[in-house]
Amino acid sequence: CAAGSFQDQEGQSTCSACAAGTFQDQEGQISCTNCVAGSFQDQEGQTSCSSCAAGSSQDKEGQVSCTGCAAGSFQDQEGQSTCSACAAGSFQDNAGQTSCTGCAAGSFQDKEGQTSCSSCAAGSFQDKEGQIT
Repeated sequence: CAAGSFQDQEGQSTCSACAAGTFQDQEGQISCTNCVAGSFQDQEGQTSCSSCAAGSSQDKEGQVSCTGCAAGSFQDQEGQSTCSACAAGSFQDNAGQTSCTGCAAGSFQDKEGQTSCSSCAAGSFQDKEGQIT
């Protein structure tokens, strides 16, 4: 059998393509290998998997796609199995992003993984960016 395919029974005249989510990079094999976490394969009969793009992740093996990071989180590297929560003092209001934005002067965020910052209360101020109080 060619790379990208397999045959697990004796006496057969054809090979089967590796399913989406799997690959086989060698000839003459009896099985295919699941794509590892942080990667995917959306087509059959392939010899490799693709890394998840920055801004997305995949935490399971054998998958056909990656998932964009949720709002409030980010991933700045390819091939990752998780996204990271935005740190306190920052936010991300869109999904699938590679970074978070620091809270502007006059606002703050004291929790991780948030989609917005809070305005300073009347009688108080914050003249620095990216603050938690």
